[in-house]
Amino acid sequence: MLRSVFDSHRFGLLLVALGAAACAGETRVDDDPMGSGGNDGETDAGGSGNSGDGGSEASAGAGGSSDSGSGGTSYLTEDYCFDPEEAEACESESWYDEGPFLFYEATTFDPDAKFVSLGGTSALLEVPGEGDTGAYRVVTAQETFEDEHVRVDEVIWPDAVGGFEVRYVWSGHVSVDHADLGLGTVNALACDDETCRIFTSKNGEDGLTAVSGSELPIDTQRLALDGLPCAFGQAAHCWDGQGFSEVLSVPSGTGDHFTEFFLRPEYEGFARRGLAVTDAGAVFLTDAAGDFQVVVPADSEWGLVVDAEYTAWKFSILFESGAWWLGAFDGSTEPPTDIACFEPDEMQFLGMGSNMLAVDHAGARYIRQWLYLDEPEPQYRFCASQSAPVPELLDVSEYECGLATNLFGITEQQFLGLTGPVQCPVG
Repeated sequence: MLRSVFDSHRFGLLLVALGAAACAGETRVDDDPMGSGGNDGETDAGGSGNSGDGGSEASAGAGGSSDSGSGGTSYLTEDYCFDPEEAEACESESWYDEGPFLFYEATTFDPDAKFVSLGGTSALLEVPGEGDTGAYRVVTAQETFEDEHVRVDEVIWPDAVGGFEVRYVWSGHVSVDHADLGLGTVNALACDDETCRIFTSKNGEDGLTAVSGSELPIDTQRLALDGLPCAFGQAAHCWDGQGFSEVLSVPSGTGDHFTEFFLRPEYEGFARRGLAVTDAGAVFLTDAAGDFQVVVPADSEWGLVVDAEYTAWKFSILFESGAWWLGAFDGSTEPPTDIACFEPDEMQFLGMGSNMLAVDHAGARYIRQWLYLDEPEPQYRFCASQSAPVPELLDVSEYECGLATNLFGITEQQFLGLTGPVQCPVG
């Protein structure tokens, strides 16, 4: 399904190559890290505070600790691991059965244009071989009752030195706690020959313009806007109210650059919570004091991290070996244990909201749903959706809106809604 592994976080999305196998053993824990969890009053970025298993109990994987205060706990249950050949047909429909919905064709902009990356509800469109501002467009899916399902913006940088490249785009809900940065709903990272800067949309105006005070090092590759506004490459820089200051650099022996970064600020007595991953597979978590510590070393037995998901209080990390670590931001920096739950290269997991969506190598969908009538007690299981298969994808992302987890994907030529048009149902 995926033609390559990207060094990008599909902002709130689980995109991994997993195998289908059963986890052995089952130990109950009191808190469900995949559920609505978290008692600090915070919600996920994009309004996803109600995502997960609806507050149901979860089980730890084989050998997993039942102590929910342990960062080393792997919150795996038997119903997370499944065999696609044995999955029964889904009995109830969900928005995960919708789509694929075509938002935009690359050739609509230019015959040689192609999509290259995706973040939130925005896709980056590039025209190869051009070096001026016409080489990029930011295509954003939007909720609408009209025929126009997207907006198309240009990054406007008239004083760029030697031309510029757009490296990353992202759209979604931006925390009001950092309104002083001046971000809009659609944002981009662009770099010229001397610096990188953040560009954003302004109400009532077309195009993305530079954000004052957003100058960043030339090696910056990505943005993380679902906690503290941060940007990262060889180091991570976060907004401090006046500018971007370095909060973490890649230590010697742990890799060359960060591929994932997330930092939630201190909140009503809770220390800041963060996650970082390097290109060599090192994983960092914040400890009880809010300082980053190496939890998984580079070049570990589990291999590289192919994807990481996170909310304000929990995280999910998938390694190329198929090891899957579900944990909580509780201040512990114990390494994960007993997380070898899957074989690689069989499945892609495309969503981690109220339900999970998995797609196999043929594009068939599997949805993790709550089975109300299951005995001896109700629990989640993956079922096989009868919806149209998902095409081979370059990148995927998600956007939580209301009660829906909207999933998006791109091929080189198409920007797709994997769950149909943008949906924001209210319960």
